[in-house]
Amino acid sequence: MMELHCEAQRGSPPIWYHFYHEDVSLGSSSSPFGRGASFNLLLTAEHSGNYFCEADNGQGFQRSNTVSLTVRVPVSQPVLTL
Repeated sequence: MMELHCEAQRGSPPIWYHFYHEDVSLGSSSSPFGRGASFNLLLTAEHSGNYFCEADNGQGFQRSNTVSLTVRVPVSQPVLTL
C-alpha cells in the first residue's frame, strides 16, 4: 500500500487536489479547509513510473514536482517439472 499526499503551502480554500500517474488521472479530492489530500494505491509492478499532483482553488492550478517510483515484485515460488 502506498499513500500519495499532496499539499499546497498557501492558497484560499477550498482546494481541489488531482493525482496523476504517467499523465493519467488517478483521482481527485477536495480540501475545504485548505489542508492537503491523500490518495491510496495497492501497488503492483504496473505502478512503476512518474507521479505528480496538482492543486487548484479556482484561481489557477499549480503542479508539484514529479516523483519517480520503481516497484519491485519478489519472484514467485518456482515449479519444477519433469
